[in-house]
Amino acid sequence: MTYEVYGTRRRPGVFGMNIRRVMWGLGSILVFFAAAFIVPFITAFAYDLHDGGPYSDTVRVPFTDIDSHIPRTGVVFLISGLLTATAGLLMQYWGVEEENLRPREGYAIVGIGWFLVAVFGAIPFWFLGGLTHPVDAFFESMSGFTTTGASVMASPLDQYAPSLMMWRAFIQWVGGMGIIVLSIALLAQLTQGGHNLMSAETPGLKMERLRPKIAQTAKALYGLYFGFSAAVFVLLLVTIHFSGVRLGWYDATYEAMLHTFTTLASGGFSNHDASIAYFDSFWVELVIMVGMVATGISFTLHYTGIRKRDLMAYLREPEMRFFFSLIIGVSLFVSGALWQVGEPLLDALRAGFLQSISIITTTGYTPYVFDEWPDSARLVLLFMFFTGGMAGSTSGAMKVIRILVLFKLLQREIRKLLHPRAVVPLRIGKTVLNDDAVKTVSVFFFTYVSLFIFATIAMTMMGLDLVSAISGVASALGNIGPALGSVHLSYAHVPYVGKLLLALLMWAGRLEVFTVLILFFPSTWRR
Repeated sequence: MTYEVYGTRRRPGVFGMNIRRVMWGLGSILVFFAAAFIVPFITAFAYDLHDGGPYSDTVRVPFTDIDSHIPRTGVVFLISGLLTATAGLLMQYWGVEEENLRPREGYAIVGIGWFLVAVFGAIPFWFLGGLTHPVDAFFESMSGFTTTGASVMASPLDQYAPSLMMWRAFIQWVGGMGIIVLSIALLAQLTQGGHNLMSAETPGLKMERLRPKIAQTAKALYGLYFGFSAAVFVLLLVTIHFSGVRLGWYDATYEAMLHTFTTLASGGFSNHDASIAYFDSFWVELVIMVGMVATGISFTLHYTGIRKRDLMAYLREPEMRFFFSLIIGVSLFVSGALWQVGEPLLDALRAGFLQSISIITTTGYTPYVFDEWPDSARLVLLFMFFTGGMAGSTSGAMKVIRILVLFKLLQREIRKLLHPRAVVPLRIGKTVLNDDAVKTVSVFFFTYVSLFIFATIAMTMMGLDLVSAISGVASALGNIGPALGSVHLSYAHVPYVGKLLLALLMWAGRLEVFTVLILFFPSTWRR
């Protein structure tokens, strides 16, 4: 007996999805991703040769007639890109291109694709980052692509090649909006398949079509992403050059580009141990705070407000009002806690707002050692590890819309206890949520918390103290980066099994948990 599957004939077997279609999709992602290595390759020429460190050594190019040299860091990035492209082309060769994808195939391409880019993205860290164990390199790469910002690289960070630090930042920028969305915008010729891919990758309650075609939607999102990136880059370039440490234009360009990548992605990687405090400039911090807040807002809302010139849409959105109330409330509370222990008021407000915005938007910059702050401030910031920004933003964690829905659900249940016969709809603004939407949020919350609890128990069994285990797992699952206790700034001392677990949590957290969990269910693969 045979079955017809998308116009091809197959024997009945274990697999219920079109594996060759998945292979082609994964290959396309890798081929596209290989182009990302161009950025650090160019950086190697522009900055590594002028760095004066061990990475400024050059190697002969044997296949040219010209007496040319390239930095050995550039060789590593060139080889990494070629390996990635070769693997992608081989997968495309064994796969088959088709227009339509079923949901399970979309989830498989996104979930496995994200894992694969982290594997290939780890190659430069293994050869240039002093990370001799492949788990460490994979951890650093996954932390970058998932915009987590947790690190196992040794201090001081200025010992590493500028090109490697740029790669570390650039993969956060690529992961911020999603390598899958970018692939669809520029390469894919998919119809319903493209919608399934974007639904699997885009965080939040649902994926909205902003334009008639799904590729146009992806391009619209990335148009905004590029626009914000350009604006933040120009502002950072000017403020870094004229304020604080006052770097020259050459160095300021590098610093502005690197921190633009990590700010817009809600990533938080920096090339300085002091993070953005290195610049010693309130104006630089202000630009970064504005950038973090802007990308913590839904890009769908940005599209409505900016592209459609409807600025009042920001005020009409209940999730937006809740998000800003959270930022202001938490920032004032943390600032008050710092002021209470003797910090000058202006310094307390500056530290409280900067660190609170960094945590709430899951960016994770660490200009302050907030693990040494008062317990009340540390506890509130720990709670913020679970909130995140708005759905459809580059932020991680559970997203404030789900927190808002849960609060509304609690309010409705209390009212029904008081008035058993009353029909109390659950509203977010003027929108009435149906039971399926509420159930989805409830199941997500239960799954997220269950995963957090089991992972925390596992980390304590590996030797981490309770505070480090709780905050480290919450940070990895929420794509925050820094944590409390022994993992406040570095995860280098965590056992390899623990690092692998945390990397998998980053993967699951970035893809909204279900996209990853579904891959481990046999029914996903059975016919």
